[in-house]
Amino acid sequence: MVKESVTPKKTFFPEKNSKLFLLASGFSLGLFLGFLGIPWWLPSLGLMLFLGFCCFLSKEKRSFNLLLFSFILIGSLIFSKNYWESRLTLKEGKEFKSYVSIEKVEPYFGGYFVEAYDKERGRVVFKTDSLYFIPGQECLFWFKPKNIQEYSLPFFFQKELRLKAKGYKEEVFFIKEKGWVCRDPKGFQVEALRFKLFQFSERLDQEAKGLFQALVLGVETNLPEEVKERLKDQGLYHLLAISGFNLAVMFWLFYCFSFWLLGFTPAVKWGYPLQNLAYITALPAAFSILVFSGFCPSAYRAFLFLSVYVFSRLFFRRTSGLIILFITVGVLLILQPYLIGNFSFLLSFMATLGLILGDRFYRFYFFDFLNRVLFSDRWYHQFLNWIIYSSWISVVVSILLMPFIFAINGKFPVWTVFNNLLAGVFWSFIFIPGCILVAFISFILPDIALGLGNFIGKIFCLYNYLPFWEGYLNINLPLNLFCWLWLSFIIFIGIVWYFGSKKVSLICLLSFSLFVIVVDILYKRASYFLVLDVGRANAMVFKSKDKHIMIDTGPNFDTNSSASEGFNWTKFYLEPTLRKLGISRIELLIISHPDLDHSGGFNTLKKNFLIKREVTGKFNSQDWEKVNLLYPLEEISSPQSLKIGETEVFLFPGAESYEDLNRESVVVVLEHGGLTIFCPGDIDVERFYRLKEEGRVFPAEVLISPHHGSKKGINQEVLSWLKPKVVLTSGRGPYHPHPEVKLLLETQGIPHFSTAEEGTLYVFPKDDYFILCLEKTRRTNFEVKMFFPLIPYYISHDSCKTFSYHRYGELN
Repeated sequence: MVKESVTPKKTFFPEKNSKLFLLASGFSLGLFLGFLGIPWWLPSLGLMLFLGFCCFLSKEKRSFNLLLFSFILIGSLIFSKNYWESRLTLKEGKEFKSYVSIEKVEPYFGGYFVEAYDKERGRVVFKTDSLYFIPGQECLFWFKPKNIQEYSLPFFFQKELRLKAKGYKEEVFFIKEKGWVCRDPKGFQVEALRFKLFQFSERLDQEAKGLFQALVLGVETNLPEEVKERLKDQGLYHLLAISGFNLAVMFWLFYCFSFWLLGFTPAVKWGYPLQNLAYITALPAAFSILVFSGFCPSAYRAFLFLSVYVFSRLFFRRTSGLIILFITVGVLLILQPYLIGNFSFLLSFMATLGLILGDRFYRFYFFDFLNRVLFSDRWYHQFLNWIIYSSWISVVVSILLMPFIFAINGKFPVWTVFNNLLAGVFWSFIFIPGCILVAFISFILPDIALGLGNFIGKIFCLYNYLPFWEGYLNINLPLNLFCWLWLSFIIFIGIVWYFGSKKVSLICLLSFSLFVIVVDILYKRASYFLVLDVGRANAMVFKSKDKHIMIDTGPNFDTNSSASEGFNWTKFYLEPTLRKLGISRIELLIISHPDLDHSGGFNTLKKNFLIKREVTGKFNSQDWEKVNLLYPLEEISSPQSLKIGETEVFLFPGAESYEDLNRESVVVVLEHGGLTIFCPGDIDVERFYRLKEEGRVFPAEVLISPHHGSKKGINQEVLSWLKPKVVLTSGRGPYHPHPEVKLLLETQGIPHFSTAEEGTLYVFPKDDYFILCLEKTRRTNFEVKMFFPLIPYYISHDSCKTFSYHRYGELN
């Protein structure tokens, strides 16, 4: 009797029984959760619930592997939290002499960005206005720790954390006035090759230089801002960075060339597989790209992944791509734990994870079906199969990258799937290999390389005229709430796949739908007022349930100035902040007056947001010239009362004929329930007296400091009229807010908070009182940070300050 052969059952996730995979994945995930500040008890609770779920619904005994994974995850989480807390320490601001070795020199916005290594302090970075140093030099000069003054905005990682995530100990200020002494490099320097490429790129045309530096050297500052913005809106910005995609493209091209060339050599007679020899010869070529990039994290991870992949192909034949990926990441994080906070590294990892999972899902569930439907040698069937496969991979990668893209830009390019298919040909076969080829040729035939590089630059200019789809998806929730929904979606998909039961699938679908509905309803019912940290400028937002009112648009810089050439402050800071807050439509925008610190961002916001109505006062046309208005504003000359949702808005414009522009700012008063907010713009005491005579000054719970806390904006009598419970200042510098104003408020017993000291300020109205939360405090508190604004709007938190509304007796 002959036994029938049994075909082994395909397993979608064979790695679940691999101890090595569990160790690497648990370690990596724990480091990431620790970087985000997640307390150890939260994943512990989730894993306990999941373990109970497994025991209840599954007959298989998988508890040991799950317990091993849990132990590694929680241990690495605790290590990660302690690691980041120990690295984020304050430095004294004293000058110091340092003997350093120069590691990197890169062009950076009209100057140079220099990385150096100090044996006592570690890796430091500083900027210079000219080319003073070259890689490999050992120098003695004076530094001063740079006082990091940044904009403390919601959903922005603080600059110190971003520096640490790149492996820098600190950013310092180079004191060139005290001079320096350098010793020329001795021996061969790997970074010197990269520096030669920088010097070569300076001879290229502007477009070719920007493309070459981005694709070969990982520096994007010389590409025009409009080109970078277009690539972002098209969903193709990832093609610009040196990433796993670039390295994989070059590795594949070198592999194909090597395999073809080896066919004409005696290696054919050796009996050793030619593809293995091609793998070996292609790996050094990929390493050269890693060297050119300056060992950037994404290329570093990609090269190590390729190395492990080639090693497994040579010695083990079959090795799971998922195991290779997590071994690669685990090794890198053991050597350099700070990489877990590097967005370039995270994007590269998640994209590779999406490629592996997308390919596996396609082959496991779709491959047999599509083979039956499209099985043919006809080219259009094969082409259609490739389109379906590529689109599916791009969709999976996009889903996994979505929260990270939102965290960076506040929006997600909706056409990325289709544009990747169309643009991939240009980048994979022209721009990336062409620029790498130019880099190699430049060392031996620089003139030929110069001509070829400029030719590729001209093709890139023509490419920019191609009509790719542009557009993006906005989130109507704050970033943190969206991330909770995204995470719950991934978890529910994982549970459905893990158990493969219709009952479990139905439970997960209903649970996820209910979660989305509850979060959406709770957020739409919430109201709050924000004083955004925009330096010595004004930008405030009031969310009245599902409607938004904005007062002033913050600053912008003169793009014609050499110090900030091509830099759009609103585009970089304010627009992403509003989008991460879930704002895509503004019902009412009020510009208090034409000064750039109040109206500088108007053109950018008007272009990129749906603004239903824009209002300002009557001001002279010459005062608007500095703003360079591209869109008209509605001018009002008499007081108006508006109703936006449940919020009353009172507008009090100044005189049409004036000598002092600031004095005639539009005064805005917001009333929501029992909360009154007085926003006086840049008016002074004289304008307050006029408003009092007109009967337009009345008690308010919240007063926004006039003119960023200027001493001419307020006095004791004005405070007696307004009777504020709290004063908030949007300002920065030694006189904004002015020390005399701070002393006056302290004498009157009125609490005062400024964006310079506390970051963005949040005011939440309640039924019988209102609360004030501070951005710097919010960042250190897990509950408020992760569930903003549901906490503290629905559940008051002790990290916020409580104030009562005015009572009738207090106003007499």
